[in-house]
Amino acid sequence: MSDYTKSKKYGTKALPADAKEVSNLNQRIEPIITPELLISRYLHGIDMSSFNSDELKDRIVLATQEFEIMS
Repeated sequence: MSDYTKSKKYGTKALPADAKEVSNLNQRIEPIITPELLISRYLHGIDMSSFNSDELKDRIVLATQEFEIMS
């Protein structure tokens, strides 16, 4: 029978996105950026009224996954 005790424990592991377990070689230095932090750090003066928080979260996840795959 399958052992699912370690399933979906993503913690700070980075790759691959749907991994059940990965080595300690794939760790993040800081947590994934939040939409609020993205706006406050990098998007000063840019009108973000056409995006809601969930859309920004989705874009952040997609960009992170693309970067991790390419690197």
